[in-house]
Amino acid sequence: PCDDVFENFSEKPLAAASLGQVHTATYKGKKVAIKVQRAGLKELFDVDLKNLKKLAVLLDKFDPKTDGADRNWVSIYEESERLLYEEINYLNEADNAERFAADFADTPWVRVPDVYREISTPRVLSMEFVESFKLTDIKRVEELGLDKELLAKRTADAFLKQ
Repeated sequence: PCDDVFENFSEKPLAAASLGQVHTATYKGKKVAIKVQRAGLKELFDVDLKNLKKLAVLLDKFDPKTDGADRNWVSIYEESERLLYEEINYLNEADNAERFAADFADTPWVRVPDVYREISTPRVLSMEFVESFKLTDIKRVEELGLDKELLAKRTADAFLKQ
């Protein structure tokens, strides 16, 4: 019951993607962003991955490997399965956000939202809401008078540091 935890939980998502959607709310007087996993996603993964494993086993049996490659389709499947399940566990995303924040703690131009672990689960990630916009929105960058070259340099530096 999100009304027991949050105030002003937005019915309409702020953003949506294939794995989930982001809502806003108020938590202990602060605006937060809440990433909610799509219902039934893990169960869908379970069914799809079960079928893919059968295919990987067949490929291992029948792949002639005439191109000289030493493929192990079951190993490829198992690694992909592991990564997909990690991707839908939002506590892993919380770990990554906190590690990223620690890595950039001394970089004043990088802002990482705080994670609210006490109200996060494998299917719900709650974070401090930070007003932002996409750097690809050149019109907005120009309206704000931001230095595009400096933004590009700092973005590249941050990308390379992580």
